Amino acid sequence: MRHNKLVAALLGAVMAFSAVPAAHTEASWDWKSIGCMGDLDGDGKLTQNDLSLLNDHLLGKTLLTEQNAYKTGGSYIGINGADGFESGEYLITADINQDGAVDTFDLVLMRKQISQNTSYTVWRWDYSSDDLPELQTPPDFMTPPIYPLYGSMPSQGPAKLLIFYVDFPDCKYGYEPTEEEIDKAAFGDKDMFSEQYPFESIKAFMKRASKNSMDLSGRSYRYTTKHEKAYYENDKYHIKLIDELTDVFGNRIDFSAFDGDRDNVVDSILISVPEKAGSTHWWPVAGIYGGDKDMVGDNIRIDHVIVGNSQIDSSTDSSGFVSSYCHELGHCLGLPDYYLYTEEGDDDFQGMHGTAGFELMDDANCDFGAASKLMLGWYREWDVIVWDPRDPEFVPGLFNAQSDDGNCLVIPRKSSFDGNWFSEFFIIEYTTLKGNNSGLTPESVGWWRRVGEGVRIYHVSAELNDNYTYRSWRYASGNDEATDNDKGRRFIRLVGEGEDLTDNLFHEGDVIDSSTPGFAWYNEYGAADVPVGLRLRISKSYDMYEVSVERG
Repeated sequence: MRHNKLVAALLGAVMAFSAVPAAHTEASWDWKSIGCMGDLDGDGKLTQNDLSLLNDHLLGKTLLTEQNAYKTGGSYIGINGADGFESGEYLITADINQDGAVDTFDLVLMRKQISQNTSYTVWRWDYSSDDLPELQTPPDFMTPPIYPLYGSMPSQGPAKLLIFYVDFPDCKYGYEPTEEEIDKAAFGDKDMFSEQYPFESIKAFMKRASKNSMDLSGRSYRYTTKHEKAYYENDKYHIKLIDELTDVFGNRIDFSAFDGDRDNVVDSILISVPEKAGSTHWWPVAGIYGGDKDMVGDNIRIDHVIVGNSQIDSSTDSSGFVSSYCHELGHCLGLPDYYLYTEEGDDDFQGMHGTAGFELMDDANCDFGAASKLMLGWYREWDVIVWDPRDPEFVPGLFNAQSDDGNCLVIPRKSSFDGNWFSEFFIIEYTTLKGNNSGLTPESVGWWRRVGEGVRIYHVSAELNDNYTYRSWRYASGNDEATDNDKGRRFIRLVGEGEDLTDNLFHEGDVIDSSTPGFAWYNEYGAADVPVGLRLRISKSYDMYEVSVERG
């Protein structure tokens, strides 16, 4: 669902206070614990001795040295410029509030954590150990580049969703679905003859989007809260509600059954409340659990939680429930929002416009686009065609992106592409109004938007912010400094961006070159004005588009 900027900011805060990232493997890398936040004497615990060490350091009596730091990539993370450490680095475990400086604020926070017997685990991205489960990548599918991000739900293989369909003593649903009806809306099989197709169920939609590589399942539970609605609205991260549910269902549910990739993390939890609960506090949002009761069983914890007021409206109408929470699951998988976090009073929050501007992470009423599918590993190895300047005569064909044959063409900025998807590139697909896009009709999108089929080109800037708690997309919406308030470099843009009624899909005979809006690389200031030096020619053969790439 679309969030306003305030909600987006709160989501960022939830992630900032998360103690532990998701433990996924990607190639030979994984998250490893390297200690306890505030543990300065290396005993694995936060104690009064650590408090004394930090106090002495701040007083200049005994400076913390490399013995109190941890090696990362062959170098130490140390205090700003001290003891030979590089300027700008800081001691991981001493910087408790994670602001990049070790000061009295950390001392106060450490004292509080010792008194309350609370602390946080420090993690880093490092070579994985042999005892971690391997990714269940389907045969021939690419390893999902997104796994180093903070998503807790696997995009391939078994994925589990635990649903709590909740109401309040003073706020009830107009229509009361049974748990069986909720399960059908969430986990029902594919049915192209359903009147709600392509949103006949969350499972069916995700299965089509992933070319059957993601197998979602789970279970739903009905629940009425102990308190009235207002009690939970004073808690902006929904921690009271989440903790109540995990406490009440702690002896009823084996939470480990909702860990599809066996990484000791519940893949995702969805909490749905009545639509009439209102949007001020209950607009659908996904984020990492921000409380201190994340352990819900022996060696199993919760991570991403969706909370929102999208509901099942009747026994024959659950499409809004499905489409809204498919979008939120995109966040649980690690994708950012593609719409803009506009200021209050600005009605145009669309990240992308025109016939090419429909994407689930922007609109919540259509299929994922090529950039999303690439990051989620929803292509077979041969589906991803990387343009090679050494073979200029090669003309790739693009097949229906809403079919199992859907593929894409990637033009990386670096001529010697090294397989690093966390970089800048163009990605091209042939999008249609079939499959998961079949709901895009003039009646459903409104007279002010235009729909169509053709070649779509995304400009992607997928660089990462990388710190020891989690990785995040540097140019995602809401990162105002990096994106110049969404006016500069962004995670995703459209080539040929236009108004809602603009046909900015490309068709037979079209040429994309330096005169095409948006067909340029970013400069160092975030403006897309660096010439690509290529010309693309579009032709069509039967139900396939061909893209000829020429220099010039």
